[in-house]
Amino acid sequence: MIWVAQWTCPQNHAAFATAYDDAVRTRAEVDAWGESIFAEVGLRRRCGICDGPVAAEHERSPFPTLEETVAAMVVSQQAQMESRAILDALGQTHDERRRRRIERSN
Repeated sequence: MIWVAQWTCPQNHAAFATAYDDAVRTRAEVDAWGESIFAEVGLRRRCGICDGPVAAEHERSPFPTLEETVAAMVVSQQAQMESRAILDALGQTHDERRRRRIERSN
């Protein structure tokens, strides 16, 4: 079965995601990979949009194959990145408000 694991806040803003086949990778392996991303990339465990806590969630993919799932995720990611850029430009994200506060204090 194909699954999508997302690290999201309670408002469902996704920090990052991956797709996996449970015949190849276990949920625990995917969770461990996600935990390593926080450390390797230096991500905060807070949402950049609303500052809510970020946690893993796993959902069954609506697509039968990993390839179809990843293709849909790429389209979704692009739309989300465009929306995020607009929210940042409008000063409507936690990260952008924090960046502006720091900039003003310097």
